[in-house]
Amino acid sequence: MNFSDITLFDYLEILVEWVFEYFVFATALFWTMKKRPHFLLRFILGILGVLAIAYPLAIFYHFFGDRVFGRTLVYFLLFVASIAHHFLCYEGKVSTIIVVADLSYLIQNMVYKLFVALITIINFVAGGSIFNTWSYKIVYYLQFAAQAVVVCLTLIPAARDRLIDRPLPRFVIAVSAFTVIVSILLSATQDIYIQTIAEGLYDSPSSAIFILRQSGNLAGFMLDGAIVIMFFAASYSYALRRDISDLHYLVQQSAKQYEISQQTIDSINIKCHDMKHRINQIVGGALPEDTIRDINDSIAIYDALIDTGNKALDVIITEKNLTCESRGIAFTKTIDGKAVSFLTEGDLFALFGNLLDNAIEAVSEVQHKGKRYINLSLRQLGEGIVRIECMNYYEGDRVFRDGLPKSTKGDDLNHGFGMRSIRQIVQKYSGEMSVSAEEGVFSVAIVFYRIQNAF
Repeated sequence: MNFSDITLFDYLEILVEWVFEYFVFATALFWTMKKRPHFLLRFILGILGVLAIAYPLAIFYHFFGDRVFGRTLVYFLLFVASIAHHFLCYEGKVSTIIVVADLSYLIQNMVYKLFVALITIINFVAGGSIFNTWSYKIVYYLQFAAQAVVVCLTLIPAARDRLIDRPLPRFVIAVSAFTVIVSILLSATQDIYIQTIAEGLYDSPSSAIFILRQSGNLAGFMLDGAIVIMFFAASYSYALRRDISDLHYLVQQSAKQYEISQQTIDSINIKCHDMKHRINQIVGGALPEDTIRDINDSIAIYDALIDTGNKALDVIITEKNLTCESRGIAFTKTIDGKAVSFLTEGDLFALFGNLLDNAIEAVSEVQHKGKRYINLSLRQLGEGIVRIECMNYYEGDRVFRDGLPKSTKGDDLNHGFGMRSIRQIVQKYSGEMSVSAEEGVFSVAIVFYRIQNAF
């Protein structure tokens, strides 16, 4: 089809199709981002606004669409209008919204280029165009639906995990924005120059023209694909480095917290011991024995240092036991502290501290008194196998990501390191870890294998 044969309505139809395809992928990517109030109204009005802008752009397209600059400007302005729609509908960082929009464009362009490449191959093999206007549209929409389903089930969820509520390195933001502009420019160049050269392809097949046209389609597809792969690799690497850095810092802080807790508990034990003697001396026989016994029992709660067989673990369990007492949480425990003597004090405090902190936080929200308890088990199973299990009740729903529950504090960026810290320590010692949340019971099971290789 010659450019002179394309009507204003054709150009408007092309732009409306682009808007529809782009927003299919953009909406899927943005879906888990926090939405602004009256989201549905904002979304509909925003789409209407983008479509309204598409009409004057179609007029411009009609007169200047046969030039690289004209076609590039049309799609760039339409893309900018789409980004404005995202800011209207979603609450997120500017950088995140821009990168998600860039990725949406690249995915849309990949899907389109793949279809064009397949249609070109089919027509070449058939010796000419085998589709009329309506059959072409039907095939196009069917293949788009199929590709969209595949992308939304595979690529989109992975992209959301790496984009929404996560920090992005500056170079990823800069590269994604730059490559979208380059992709728009290359697409315009290919559509105009290569299409002009290959206008007679469908009526008189030529291997040279076919290769030329396919080279343009494949180049565009491969460029967009390479950028998408680069984005995933870079964002994953950055997130991994950041998590490792944060987790190392958390373990270091746990070691410091252990020292502080040990000093605090020692100080409390000394003062409680002195207080019991002073009470006995002052009160003497002035109060009934039952009253004196109750007073001593209340003090004994803070005076009892739990003996697990591991000095560092004694401090951790004692501290968490005091916290449970103050919050009305029953804390049952079966602990063989000697079984985890291979853990460093920092790792020990981070592991059990995070396990119990998460459990205490969850149980504190439970209203039913009969379910306000935590059970911790640490046992050695046979020779060289250590099993740790922490169980507690919880309320509400638990959503898992990458095998771990997402933070219930609504901020995965600053919270949620506890479970990741636990997993990092388990992996450090070549252990295994499983997490489950079923019927209101949350459970973390950890197994360490300390069997020495005899060979």
